[in-house]
Amino acid sequence: MSPEHFSEGGADARMAQVRRVRALRLLDDAGDRRLTLVVAPAGFGKSSLMNQRYKDLRKQGHQAAWAALDGDDRDGTHFLLGLLGVLTAAHIFPAAAQDYSSLSQQHVLGVILTQLQRLRRPLYLFLDDYHFAQSEENDATLARLLFSPQARNLRLLIISRSEPRLAISAMQLNGQLTYLKAADLRFSAGEAQNLLAMAGVKLDKAQVEALVHKTEGWAVALQLARVLLRDGAVTDSDLLEFSGTQLDMARYLSEQVFSSLSVAMQSALVRVAALPYFSAELASAVVSPSAAAELTSDIAVGGLPIEALDDGHKQFKLHQVFQEYLMHEALLRGLDINQIRRTAAHWYAARRDWANAIRHALHAEDFGLAGELSENAGGWRQVYAGARGLLQQFHALAAVLPEPEAAKFPRSFLGLAVAAAKGGNLTLATHYFELVSRKIDRTDNVLVNEIRLIGALMALYRDDRIEALDLSLLERDLTLLELTEPVQRALTYNLLCFQYLERSEFERAERHGNLAIQSFTQAGAHFGAMHLYAHVGQAQFFRGDMEGASAAYERLASDAQNAIGKGCDLDAIAQVLLAETLSERGLHDGAERILEWSLPHLEKNDCWFDLLAAAYLSRIRARTVRNDFDGVDAVLEQARRTAQRRGFPRLQRLVAREQMRAIIHFGDIQGAKRFADRFDLSPESAFDVERNRLSFRLRGEVPATLWVRVWIQEGQTERALDMLQRLEVAQERPFSVPRMLRMRLLAVLAGMKAGKAERAASVLDEILLTLPSATYRAAFFEEGPEMLALLRRRAQEAGPDSLIARRVGQIFAPADASAPGQGTSETAPDSASAPHTLTQQELKVVSLICGGFSNKEIARHMDVSENTVKFHVRNVFSKLNVHSRTSAISVARELGLLA
Repeated sequence: MSPEHFSEGGADARMAQVRRVRALRLLDDAGDRRLTLVVAPAGFGKSSLMNQRYKDLRKQGHQAAWAALDGDDRDGTHFLLGLLGVLTAAHIFPAAAQDYSSLSQQHVLGVILTQLQRLRRPLYLFLDDYHFAQSEENDATLARLLFSPQARNLRLLIISRSEPRLAISAMQLNGQLTYLKAADLRFSAGEAQNLLAMAGVKLDKAQVEALVHKTEGWAVALQLARVLLRDGAVTDSDLLEFSGTQLDMARYLSEQVFSSLSVAMQSALVRVAALPYFSAELASAVVSPSAAAELTSDIAVGGLPIEALDDGHKQFKLHQVFQEYLMHEALLRGLDINQIRRTAAHWYAARRDWANAIRHALHAEDFGLAGELSENAGGWRQVYAGARGLLQQFHALAAVLPEPEAAKFPRSFLGLAVAAAKGGNLTLATHYFELVSRKIDRTDNVLVNEIRLIGALMALYRDDRIEALDLSLLERDLTLLELTEPVQRALTYNLLCFQYLERSEFERAERHGNLAIQSFTQAGAHFGAMHLYAHVGQAQFFRGDMEGASAAYERLASDAQNAIGKGCDLDAIAQVLLAETLSERGLHDGAERILEWSLPHLEKNDCWFDLLAAAYLSRIRARTVRNDFDGVDAVLEQARRTAQRRGFPRLQRLVAREQMRAIIHFGDIQGAKRFADRFDLSPESAFDVERNRLSFRLRGEVPATLWVRVWIQEGQTERALDMLQRLEVAQERPFSVPRMLRMRLLAVLAGMKAGKAERAASVLDEILLTLPSATYRAAFFEEGPEMLALLRRRAQEAGPDSLIARRVGQIFAPADASAPGQGTSETAPDSASAPHTLTQQELKVVSLICGGFSNKEIARHMDVSENTVKFHVRNVFSKLNVHSRTSAISVARELGLLA
């Protein structure tokens, strides 16, 4: 043992000048704790980091001592005498009055404890390279020092390649442990830039980031790369080729890591190097069980550049550079790397872990095995089985499965079709689907049923309506699926839910949607279950249950963020639909903020017509109520481009109708007529039953309502009223609440223009008393100043205490200083005039915020996820037009929202 010695192959000495800001901050943030452990394999810069910490403490006036350990210190007495010598040399302990070398180990420990007890301020004792000195005796000594009352001012900082056998859990529970591992010691891009600059090596930001990614921030690898770049051994263009096979890197790994291992350990490592990650059980399958046991035991002790991927140390991953070195070694030994991967594939398959089984078969370049495993896993079913990796795996399969083998792997090729559709490539999706349809054995009824099911799914993505016969066949298949696997049954329920939603049979849609969620959940296909909340929420939204719809969308957002990650496809879907609910409530600013990221995401990824229609109409609505014609036109152009790119003819038709609606709204009736002539929207189209079937057109204008608007503007009010009556009578079944509300409002406007004020007032009263006007209130503002003036006048006529007046009051913002019927503001309900209508969940969140609870505490109190609470808080801020919790409480109190 020696004091203030610097070790670790000299690499640390060269890196000591690079300030390790991130890791030092972790140490600072941890505070003053009894034990600090820095445990990582060789070359991670442990000593250089802690040497900086040591010098910082000394500069701050603290007592600190550094002890560099070696193999002789494994002896317990030698270790204690060395500590005594280091602390004496550092003038922390007084010079010895006697020779302690003849004393027993216990007596030397007693001397040290006595001296420690006399300290009046903390002593920071750094033990570098403790792995060299580690023994049962020394571990016991450190435990005694940590827990002895006499050593209460001692702070131990242990630097080691292996974890000491101390009461680490107890220290952690008592808040007395700081633990830095390899992941905490990785160089950041900024630190790597400084390291390179000190040697005169200049790389741009992208090159540095690529090098850090390649080396995983491993200090010694960066140091070697720096030397090679400085000496011209590699050029900037060769940087990404830097690997564990590079001569200097390979020499380091051979000398410092590999050569010191047993022959059995070396053999085990070169075999598991073929795997992206491994467990003890998997290692036993590709090496001998005894070698696997030695391998995982040695990993647990430490010292190798191998990272545990979980806290339980059950999954391991080789450092990329080390893995490259081992792979090269395996090839030199003549090992069949692909056979090892095939063995791993079969091992995973036996455990029905299909994702890993297929991944290893693909790595083995055994594409026939990959196809066979995919088929055994259920092919297309795997798209719905999990969120991570499975969808991308079908894209990998698409590149290697020969198309002539579609008959051999039909379910896998159906999976390719589903994956392509979800990725927005409908042409490729249709190609794969038709490939299977042509090649399957039509006598295989089970497979024929699956083809019909995936065909219905393809129709959803292509925005094609399936015929009533196909719908009845799906329902028939469902009765045959009672004894079959649940994913197929769940997807059938899913598609029935969607089809009934498209036909405005909202209660049936909601029922089938909930059955789909139940079936997917029973099958363990949580990814499949999640997206059903979009369909269920839409069914509730269109039948007038805004609260239920919002709750369904919030559940989708929360589940998607927790299971997959914020910003994933399902999160974007949920956010778009939530934006639509805000838009219908008149909260256009909040809707626009959500759509800023979620709409562009859906334009490029997994989506269908309804989602895009919801998003674009929400944006059009916001710009319409602000009289921003250019803004409306920009949204329509964006929608037009998406419709062409995605091949959505229904979206193209929606764009044309909304363009005509905008021209009418902004007063150019002749221009609207010319537009109608060009885009097949002539007056005759208003009488076309099929084109005006409202149960199949959940969003946007239809030709009949467009011409009603034209005729109202031209004063042909009787014609407009007649058309509205014809339109409603022609429907085969009831249509949605938002649609009903808008048609009734058109009838009110036509009645007022026709001089039938009493009739118009009667229809308006019916709207206010029977439809959820407060939660679908944007429709009133869309119709412009005339409708808003009429609302206020009707509230005045009914009297301030009437239900009519209260309903009108709910439509206008509580923050509006004008009483209903007396104000002059006829603007959209956005910021200051926005209605502060909070849901019950949002009111509860506001109440708990008022009580001083954090988001985490609110989540625990309400039994929801923290992401769900964040979503509620975001909505509250939007609705109350505030940007902080304090402001939210203040505004909520002013508005009487808090009891």
